Amino acid sequence: MYRPLRIRIAIGVLMVLSACAHPRSDAPEASQSPFPDGTIISGGNNPNDDMLAPDNRGDVLVLSNNVDFTKVDKDRIKNIETLSMLNAIGARNKSMIIIDAAHVLAMAGTGFAAPTDPGYDPNPALRIDGDADDRLLLLGGDDSAISKASGGRWLRGAGNGTNGVPAGYDLYVHVTKGFSPTANADAYLVVQKGIAVRAR
Repeated sequence: MYRPLRIRIAIGVLMVLSACAHPRSDAPEASQSPFPDGTIISGGNNPNDDMLAPDNRGDVLVLSNNVDFTKVDKDRIKNIETLSMLNAIGARNKSMIIIDAAHVLAMAGTGFAAPTDPGYDPNPALRIDGDADDRLLLLGGDDSAISKASGGRWLRGAGNGTNGVPAGYDLYVHVTKGFSPTANADAYLVVQKGIAVRAR
């Protein structure tokens, strides 16, 4: 059973739907993040969640409006498996997620994906759900400061019913170097089709 916790912050409105544990909100120390009073959101230490399983969403963070996770301290959100912009489960308006690989890795403490095509290794993963008018901006491409610092980039991998990716979803792969999604990958996103995805 999901237990909702709605939090309004400077970067939008977040609502946690925790399938396995009570979301936690506390203030251990001062923070420069947009979260009030150093809020921490955690889905709990549930067992590893396979984000390629068709109906597995684990702990869901529902968001409305534009949410730029790169402006949030990486230790503020953890053990979340799905970011959802779906109006049907509580999101509002047209929404956009901005995220980089560092924040995906920080959030996906229990989510993973193991694509079935040869060359893909198991890696931490998040699922991203949304409606047709929602957007996803992936930072870490050739033109971003993140890329210049780490050499990383986002690539589109096989998906939509292939490579172990469920129908209706595409696989996006962050690689630390090179241009092949099957080499040097360190994070995956399983993104619902219809969301407008751009990487830079």
